[in-house]
Amino acid sequence: DKAAADCIKFLKQHKYGIATFIPMNKIKPKPISDDVRKYEKEDGVHGFAINLIKFDAKFKNVFSYVFGDTLVVDNIDIARRIGIGNIKMVTLDGDVSELSGVMQGGFRQKERSISFRQEEMESKLKELEEKAASLNSVISKVEEKRKENEEKISRMRELKANLEADIIKLEKTLHLEEGDTDATKQEKKKLKDELKEIDNKLERISEKISNANKLLAEIKIKRQDIKTRVSQLRNPSLIAELNAFEQKKTELKENIIKLNAELSSIDAQIRNILGPEYENIQKIIKSHDKEKKDIENEIKNIQSEIIKDEEALKRKEQEQQKFMQQFSELFSKQKKIEDEIKQKQDRISLLRESVHKEENEMNNLRVSNTQILTEYNAYKLELEQYKDAEIINKNIADLEQDLKSAERSLQSLGSINMKALEIYDNMEKEYNTLVEKKERLLAEKQDVIVMMNEIETKKKELFMTTFDVVNQNFMNKFKQLSKKGEAMLVLENKDNPFEGGVLVKVRLQGNRYLDIRGLSGGEKTLTALAFIFCIQEFEPAPFYALDEVDAALDKDNSDKLSKLIRSYSEKSQYIVISHNDAVITEADTLYGVSMNDEGISIVVSLKV
Repeated sequence: DKAAADCIKFLKQHKYGIATFIPMNKIKPKPISDDVRKYEKEDGVHGFAINLIKFDAKFKNVFSYVFGDTLVVDNIDIARRIGIGNIKMVTLDGDVSELSGVMQGGFRQKERSISFRQEEMESKLKELEEKAASLNSVISKVEEKRKENEEKISRMRELKANLEADIIKLEKTLHLEEGDTDATKQEKKKLKDELKEIDNKLERISEKISNANKLLAEIKIKRQDIKTRVSQLRNPSLIAELNAFEQKKTELKENIIKLNAELSSIDAQIRNILGPEYENIQKIIKSHDKEKKDIENEIKNIQSEIIKDEEALKRKEQEQQKFMQQFSELFSKQKKIEDEIKQKQDRISLLRESVHKEENEMNNLRVSNTQILTEYNAYKLELEQYKDAEIINKNIADLEQDLKSAERSLQSLGSINMKALEIYDNMEKEYNTLVEKKERLLAEKQDVIVMMNEIETKKKELFMTTFDVVNQNFMNKFKQLSKKGEAMLVLENKDNPFEGGVLVKVRLQGNRYLDIRGLSGGEKTLTALAFIFCIQEFEPAPFYALDEVDAALDKDNSDKLSKLIRSYSEKSQYIVISHNDAVITEADTLYGVSMNDEGISIVVSLKV
């Protein structure tokens, strides 16, 4: 346990990560009971894991603790047949069934554990040992060369000192002489040239020694690095695994000496082998560069086409927006005209009532006028009868009596409207004016009705064109989602589609079409999705949100739906809420929401 504690401190100090250690002096093996040994004879069972692996006998307690009574079976079905929770089991694919009943499994990348990297560790250790041996050889050669150079320098310095002593001696001897002989001058010059050449050699040798020292320092650093890496490979966390390779390592060390002689020939062979391979790689790189340029050019062309398509799409959208604006203006104008027509019709009704009332009054006036004229003519005729009558002389009382009687008769006749004819003329003029207004309003009404009919005709044509395209898209999309069936959209009222609705007819098997209300949940979902996608294809939107639309679908239909959404996602953005693996695998980005122990939602995203 002390070694494990030291290893943990080492990992913390160098921040190498986390590892699990099993102290050999504290571990206790897990014996296999007789109750679970009976499962070893079942079909599909390979045996207990402890009996299927090879290990050093001194590590038996460790492996017994790790594997215990774990049973190795073919697959999860065999584990279920034996009984989940009866014994800990592991399948050949790595799925685990715990004794508690907890099951763990699924898809996993095939990875190699540290304990199963023997070949890799052996190869790496061999490579490092070869490098260490090669560096040791180079160091030895450099050391020998350095010693030789130092000896040469020592000899050169000694020779230089002797020559300098000779020169000084000669200079002292010849100093007092007025001139040297030619032979002395020549010898002196020769000695100086030799001395200069020795200095140059000393500088070159010093430079070589300096370079050799630098090279030696670099080689020592590399050797130290290799020693460090080798020591890391012998880290306490790996001692348990590397002990099995100690004997092999000793043999490898013995073979290193034999292989040094073959190293130069192998290097030559490697150069001969890698030379053509390098040229081939260069050719492949050049061809890849060319392909890369072609792809980049193609991408540029596609991007320019996309820009053109986007511009065309913008123009279409502007035209559509302009058309919808015109349609909205026409619809508003139609509604305004209808309101004006209604107001004018109400005004006409009021005017008609007024005219009717005036006509009644005029008729009453005419009747009154006729009565008055009749009475007037009657009185006139009556007066005509008495024009030749004699004047009767009566007294005042009798005349007053006659006058009162005449006044009573006059009062009984009532008052006479003297403006009746004038009122009649005014009413007749107003009546004629109203008749003209009525005729003008009827003409305007007819123009409005013609415009409304034109709008209704265009609206119907546009609706039928749109309906035919959407219906064709609906039929195609339904065939993509359901290979065995077909569907169509049917108008309830073909003559006047605005007075009826649209029916969805589906035929899955057989010759009879069914209404959508007679379908199952999954069939309804497929039909509704086909209708959504057919509308999306006719009038695409930039953004769609689908909330568990695949809940009622089986795996095959979910695959079809996911591929269809994947193809449409190139033109629009789709956000799909789903628990279906088939849909999730086709997504570009996944967002998972979970809740922690504090009840707070956590969102995790994954770029697929």
